[in-house]
Amino acid sequence: MNGSGIFTFDTEQHPFDVIIAECIRRRLGIAHQPDNPLFVLSRLHKFANESSLDDILVAIYELFVTEQFVQPYKSLCEQIIKEKFGEKAAYQRVPSLRIQMPGKASVNYHTDEWYGHGHNVQNFWLPLTPVAGTNSLYVSDARTSFGITESIRSERHSIEEMNQLARRACRPLKMRFGEVYHFNSHIIHGTEKNDTDQTRVSFDFRMLREGDDRGLKDGSFFVPLGKRASSAGTGRRTSIVYIGKRRGFTNIISQKYQLLLCRRYAAENQISVLLAETELSGFNYLPALRNMISGAHAGRFSDLIIFSIFLLPESAAERRQLAEECRAKDLTLHFVAEDIVTRPETMFEQIEFGYRKCEASN
Repeated sequence: MNGSGIFTFDTEQHPFDVIIAECIRRRLGIAHQPDNPLFVLSRLHKFANESSLDDILVAIYELFVTEQFVQPYKSLCEQIIKEKFGEKAAYQRVPSLRIQMPGKASVNYHTDEWYGHGHNVQNFWLPLTPVAGTNSLYVSDARTSFGITESIRSERHSIEEMNQLARRACRPLKMRFGEVYHFNSHIIHGTEKNDTDQTRVSFDFRMLREGDDRGLKDGSFFVPLGKRASSAGTGRRTSIVYIGKRRGFTNIISQKYQLLLCRRYAAENQISVLLAETELSGFNYLPALRNMISGAHAGRFSDLIIFSIFLLPESAAERRQLAEECRAKDLTLHFVAEDIVTRPETMFEQIEFGYRKCEASN
């Protein structure tokens, strides 16, 4: 399966457009009007602006781990695997959502391989709205992609130069809901500024054939055929989110944005968030963090999602004590900004390695 192409699926069995539109409508508080549906995804910009997109994205990523979405998504992925890969592949656990409003750009031209995916990981792009021209995905072919990639590496092109090279080689897809575009991770693709009067909403997911390299992605990124992707049902991990301003860049990133990133991380990793806590300002001994671990919330959660490792104590002795408390309670710690996960068995060693690495880069 090294080629690219468009194929169709049954929209009645997989009504992703309706499911996601309803999720956004509820989040925005738009009244349901079955006889006169004013709200459709391609008109999202009439009801929301750029500042409300983060809240919409969080709502949809929360939807992505519920049974309402998981069931049709799993069904479609299993159908694709059976038809295209002979039942020998795994699929991305949680798809990636994209929203491109009029007048906005989305992503630079790239290949997924440049971002750590394996060379033969298979991509699937599914628009939820009609797409054409500048509100669509621009793609190249395999031969041209290889040539551009080699040129970029040998000539050490800037991002702008990369975009210029790719722009000349890529063409926009013309598609509708009910169609999926399939291509490989080494194919160059990207978007242009949306000069249409229509919002583009799409999601994409990847598949990994048996025996192929998954690249830098963790093993939990893919779900093997026949296994169940996590939903809000039995066995889902629970967490508390911890944010604040302490060292380095944590002082310049708003707590609102820290919380947004932590919630999005939780949704993408199928972790339920019980509540979020902010550290008290001016208290060096971190009373809010200690209360989460050993106080009123102890025993209620399995995972602690922390915005940055720089929110931990500056003293190695205090970090060791905190790590021992977490290990005793069998907690897993997630540091969102650094993309570090520390587990009970080697909690302190993992924390120290991550902390020293972050200090060296700041």
